Amino acid sequence: MNKLSFIQTSYKGSSFDEFAIDGRPLSTIIETQDGYCPISRKQSWADSDSNDYLKCLMLKMKSSLSSGRPILYYLCKHCGDINCGIISVKVEEIDDFIIWKDFQVEHNAEITPVKFLKTLRGPLRFSKKEYFELLNSRMHG
Repeated sequence: MNKLSFIQTSYKGSSFDEFAIDGRPLSTIIETQDGYCPISRKQSWADSDSNDYLKCLMLKMKSSLSSGRPILYYLCKHCGDINCGIISVKVEEIDDFIIWKDFQVEHNAEITPVKFLKTLRGPLRFSKKEYFELLNSRMHG
């Protein structure tokens, strides 16, 4: 089983929290076809859009993407625009676990699988209780 958490990350003077898997920032362990992984998240964790983002990851709301999959990251480190592409994930609830699998880049109706770097292997499996506690702790309102 994997452990999901948040970790402080910075890019060009901006700092933000990103997902960490087993203590490692997710951006350091997945690779896109272009050879890099984004560390951008368009919204601040403090804004109302974050609730929708988190609800999608908790399977309480359908994603606005045509694939219906939740967004993990925006590809562009500079603008964080969905038109630059995103990394999405398939989220499943199975018994006492939340599963993240089939990570992919979605850009202009093209879908490309995402590779895992180093020793991490997917799918990722999290304790459902801990997963919901963590994501609910970031909900506002």
